[in-house]
Amino acid sequence: MSDEDRGYLAGLLESSLGGEGREVTIRGFKGALSSEATIDEIEIADFDGTWLRISNATLIWSRAALLSGRIDVDTLAAEKIELFRLPNAEGSGLPAAEATPFRLPELPVSIEIGSLTAREITLGESVLGAPARLSLSALASLIDGAIDVTFNADRTDGQRGSFEGAVTYANENAVLGIDLQLAEGEGGLAAKALNLPESPSVDLTIQGAGPLDAFGASLALATKGTERLRGSITLNAVGQTQSTEGLEVADSASNLVFVADVVGDVGPLFLPEYQTFFGDRVSLKVRGTRRA
Repeated sequence: MSDEDRGYLAGLLESSLGGEGREVTIRGFKGALSSEATIDEIEIADFDGTWLRISNATLIWSRAALLSGRIDVDTLAAEKIELFRLPNAEGSGLPAAEATPFRLPELPVSIEIGSLTAREITLGESVLGAPARLSLSALASLIDGAIDVTFNADRTDGQRGSFEGAVTYANENAVLGIDLQLAEGEGGLAAKALNLPESPSVDLTIQGAGPLDAFGASLALATKGTERLRGSITLNAVGQTQSTEGLEVADSASNLVFVADVVGDVGPLFLPEYQTFFGDRVSLKVRGTRRA
């Protein structure tokens, strides 16, 4: 295969994965004619520069699928993935006059990755509040605005930490499924993100499923092997009514009602001077409404 053909496929990948505010650059694309290709470097940038770099990647894929509008990858293995920061939001920075529902990007191609592995992932300090290095195994798909991701990651920088979970979401029906489990030793990312005194070991579980306007999730938090908090969080859309000449008429817009109901011994999560105030059992019930 000629350099021109290899450049064509690399360019097709770049244009398929890129978009407004997202520029994809592929360097050193080799073996495009076979089902196993190698890529020296993939970079993804926004208006402020590169935020993700993938180095020394091996790609076992279907070249024919790309030409028919699919990126069908059996295995993607990378020597190193660097996430310097999270991507910045698109636009001028001025808030929209009205909030819009959450939607996944709908790319001109569908993406299916049967196996994604990375020997080393480095996270910049701004991503989770502290730099970290991990290994990763995952599978993922993004098809017609629907995502399905399963992953397992372990820290490899001398800190004890494992993260595993599954996330699904579809633009069509706004149904979210989430099952996340985190277990870290002292001084871990979660303890620092939550600003817990003395940065204890943390075990955290979050599970939930349902459309965003009728969503429920359970959570459990433990530190130093002792359960500290357990409860649930729910979201529900409630239609509004408006009065017209004494009659109640349903409005097409709806409010979003959120309810949190958690209980536990949260004293150890605060500085010592506040622990006596909270005691050894706290119940928190919160109900609020976000207007349409």
